Amino acid sequence: MTDTDLNTYRVLIRALDERLRVAAHGTRLALDDLDHGSRNRAIGALLPVERDINVVSAILTTLLTLHRARHVGEGGAR
Repeated sequence: MTDTDLNTYRVLIRALDERLRVAAHGTRLALDDLDHGSRNRAIGALLPVERDINVVSAILTTLLTLHRARHVGEGGAR
């Protein structure tokens, strides 16, 4: 694997990590809101989490596709 390939993976995984951290923060805010009896605020705190999860899914799909495409023709693709 070239340095360029590794850097591509590194950038994508860092983006994935950051989005997961942001999503986790949103869920903690939602839990705090529930602990204070506010269901509506909890759901409001989750709205950005939905967007983050969609981005996480896209990044993960990209990473797996890049990895699997690398093995096409080598007998390693699934």
